[in-house]
Amino acid sequence: MMIEYRLKSILRLLSFLSCLFVCVLANGEMKVVERSSKKAPEWVMHHPEGYLVAIASAPTLQDAQSRVEQELLRKVMSAIAVNVEGQTLTDSGVEEGKEWDNFYSKLSVRSAQLPFVSDISLAKSKDTYWEHSFDKASGKDNYDIYVLYPFDAATRHHLIVEYEAHDSKMENSLLQLENEYQNADRYEDILKFEGELEGLMEWFPDLQRRKRAEKTLEAYKKIKTSLTLVGIIVAKGECCVRVMRGDKIFKVPGRLDASSNCASKIVIRPESDGWRITFNTDDCLEDEDNDLKITLRGAGMGLKTTVSL
Repeated sequence: MMIEYRLKSILRLLSFLSCLFVCVLANGEMKVVERSSKKAPEWVMHHPEGYLVAIASAPTLQDAQSRVEQELLRKVMSAIAVNVEGQTLTDSGVEEGKEWDNFYSKLSVRSAQLPFVSDISLAKSKDTYWEHSFDKASGKDNYDIYVLYPFDAATRHHLIVEYEAHDSKMENSLLQLENEYQNADRYEDILKFEGELEGLMEWFPDLQRRKRAEKTLEAYKKIKTSLTLVGIIVAKGECCVRVMRGDKIFKVPGRLDASSNCASKIVIRPESDGWRITFNTDDCLEDEDNDLKITLRGAGMGLKTTVSL
């Protein structure tokens, strides 16, 4: 009798918990209130060969369409870039695929540089299906959208070839910039190379090449801080001024200013590799410290030097 009573109590408790669980589910359940078609296409659950199926959700249909287009792009990039995953990550010291995940976090940067991927859009989809759900408890709407996109083996192979060609081009650009470092002698080129290296850092999905690009970028930036302004008296009343990178002339745009405690009629003339300053020293006394103070302004720097007269 006692056992029967306990069994009944347990059954009542289970029944109560079951009802409570159902109520919780009912209150928090998203109810479908609208569909793009009467029922979901078969491909939503069973992805057909030769196609990609992209899925996304958002509070509005417009946002869901935008997200699913990005998801579609991610799937395409994943399908074509996975071919180089072993090459780019094997020797990079990457753990648990974190660096490869970073590849997708900057997907928009890479896709913008790939003309053979940038034309991917929902307009080229084979089919699209969406559902509009509403949660009574929270009062929130949700749109789930599914896209069926043609992507057969031939298309994938073609994109892999083009992707690898572009990636090889970027690798060659990095190598060229690494080699060009020693010979760089123009400020404008430094700025150009810095921009290219920043683009390469954004492009490379692997840590190894990204570190190479970062190291090269830092080396170019240091060039600007290592420059010196040098003035040499080449004749009476005449001074030749150059910007130097070590023992090499470096061309920098900007305005050269000169002043003196005694020299007059100071004239500055630009030359192909620097400036030439002419001046009159008739008022300079031999027993005084006579000098020519020279400043280069512009290009984000203020190089200075003093030349004794």
